[in-house]
Amino acid sequence: MLTLDVAGGMVVVNNQCVMVTDEPTPTDEPYSLVVDTLCPGDGSTLFIISNNGGDMTEPVHYVVADMNGAVVDDGWVQLMAGESFSLQELATGMLTLDVAGGMVVVNNQCVMVTDEPTPTDEPYSLAADTLCPGDGSTLFIISNNGGDMTEPVYYVVTDMNGAVVDDGWVQLMAGESFSLQEWGAGMLTLDVAGGMVVVNNQCVMVTDEPTPTEEVTPPPEETPTPVPTEPPTLACQKNNPDRLDCSSLQVTAVCEGDTAVFTISNTGEAGNGDMRVPTEYRILVDGTVVESGSVQLTGGETTQIIYSGGGTVTLEADQQIGHPGNSLPQATVSCST
Repeated sequence: MLTLDVAGGMVVVNNQCVMVTDEPTPTDEPYSLVVDTLCPGDGSTLFIISNNGGDMTEPVHYVVADMNGAVVDDGWVQLMAGESFSLQELATGMLTLDVAGGMVVVNNQCVMVTDEPTPTDEPYSLAADTLCPGDGSTLFIISNNGGDMTEPVYYVVTDMNGAVVDDGWVQLMAGESFSLQEWGAGMLTLDVAGGMVVVNNQCVMVTDEPTPTEEVTPPPEETPTPVPTEPPTLACQKNNPDRLDCSSLQVTAVCEGDTAVFTISNTGEAGNGDMRVPTEYRILVDGTVVESGSVQLTGGETTQIIYSGGGTVTLEADQQIGHPGNSLPQATVSCST
């Protein structure tokens, strides 16, 4: 204890300081052991022994046994306050860890985690969400939240007057999704599998100026569109049942400077001549394929493919499955500046 006297007693203070060391103050708190388990995924079991109380003054015995009581591992552990100790056991099946003769007993069983999903007989479960991309279109997202679908189901998109905007078939594996972007104006309705899932949505073009909102009156309830059991038979399939659809592709080409512009046209009539699945096209330069892609056109629709690499350029397109004559529509140009 030291005393400071200033001006003959005007100010008097006393104080006593001690040396501070890094050694913790001893405590009489008893130790308290707990055990956690983890499964690393490689089939092993990880036991973690932790001391949540005071320092252990002596070690305790632990033993790991399998489901038949056979000893897999044993030893001694002594932990300071807050310390932990890990045991990783590779034995399979149920394992039991006993610490300090029954003070803490835990059981755990870990299995190897593989990338292959476990087969399941869970029935499929379809759900549908809608989004508005902001460009005036409507995006429908069909998702399968259940098991694999063993066969396709029919979907149809109709406008507020009940007219069909789009339709087709969808088959999804577990966890898969399928998107439809529709450009019809006004309220659109998606019906999947004959009423299993029905959603409505109306999207508008997003501009910098907010569009005044109007209350939308739901369309009157209508009789559900009957679901066909299979795609309808087309006129061209009556004498040629192997034909997938009534589309017929044609290829033309022009030069715009040194750029080759190819036009692929579906000369089939609208509706009956729509392509049901895409086919492939290839671009060849001096006989070598340099680019390929796929095309799917409705009846009367065209699309342009541009190539600006120079040389003698040919684009050839595959007709749809079953198209008569085994034709391979193509066009060749040699463009230069």
